Amino acid sequence: MKKCLKPLLWALLLVYLGVLLRITVFRSDFLTHPLFRDGQVLWVPFVSLYRIFRNSIPYFIYLFVGNLIWFVPLGLLLPVLTGCGKRVILWGFLLSLLIECCQFVFGTGVTEVEDLILNTVGTAIGYGLYCIGLRLRKWLQHSG
Repeated sequence: MKKCLKPLLWALLLVYLGVLLRITVFRSDFLTHPLFRDGQVLWVPFVSLYRIFRNSIPYFIYLFVGNLIWFVPLGLLLPVLTGCGKRVILWGFLLSLLIECCQFVFGTGVTEVEDLILNTVGTAIGYGLYCIGLRLRKWLQHSG
């Protein structure tokens, strides 16, 4: 990778993480809630998504796809910047776990196991796209 591109990608990763934390933890009402307000953890995955699916398919798609899509950039950027390979999926899981714990502590969202699963899968999708990109690049170099 060109040296001038790496700092730009690091900046992009930091902006991405800031936006991700803003929409998941540090929402507009963040400072108005006491710690551990309404601490709720939904341990059984996909029950709430199933209820949402029965009531509103567009909202279900928004939540389901959103949980996947918001973690794809992590799966793409981390291996480019750190060369961490398959461990990027672990990092996605840990970031998602951090977000879910923060939502519980700060009362800014519902802590759900399904979010943890979908976010981790989103990171894996991003990493898969990164791997496809690597193979495509090698194929283009050898064929050209």
